[in-house]
Amino acid sequence: MIVKTNKRMEKLIEQAKKYKENKDIKMLGVSLKRLTRLFNPNLVLIYDCIIMSDENKEYLEANFEKSINQFSNKTKYEMWYSKTRIDNFIGYRTAKVAAIAVGLMVIEAWSLKLKSIANNSKFCIIMSYDSGWSSVVTLTYHKIRANEKQTWLTDDIDESKPIGYFVF
Repeated sequence: MIVKTNKRMEKLIEQAKKYKENKDIKMLGVSLKRLTRLFNPNLVLIYDCIIMSDENKEYLEANFEKSINQFSNKTKYEMWYSKTRIDNFIGYRTAKVAAIAVGLMVIEAWSLKLKSIANNSKFCIIMSYDSGWSSVVTLTYHKIRANEKQTWLTDDIDESKPIGYFVF
């Protein structure tokens, strides 16, 4: 796995790794059902896209062209349907370092599941942290496609919010 982060995300990841090694992540009031959906989401293969959805596959296929037109390409379509806010699953009061630690574990789980569906494809999972009014760790993924430009996979990521790219 290739990992590329800006300095701010690198610092958060190092803190999260130490946190995960030295502390038990305690999240009171988190349901096992929600954690299962976080770590093992329902992934659906629609043509060349893998999205998270509980919708009927036939419905998704029937509306695929309309969706691609709306999002302009398959990469943006996948990113929209895979966007996941960690705090929605573990609670808003979880410390940011704990949320990053959970995010790293989710990345490992998702990478295995994505590869089980499309073993010959390369994927990018993006983890970002927004320290706005409600600190949020967000994950999203997409296939890496040669025919679609991924402008966010650049060398100049240090000017943005803490962000990391995990390519496998």
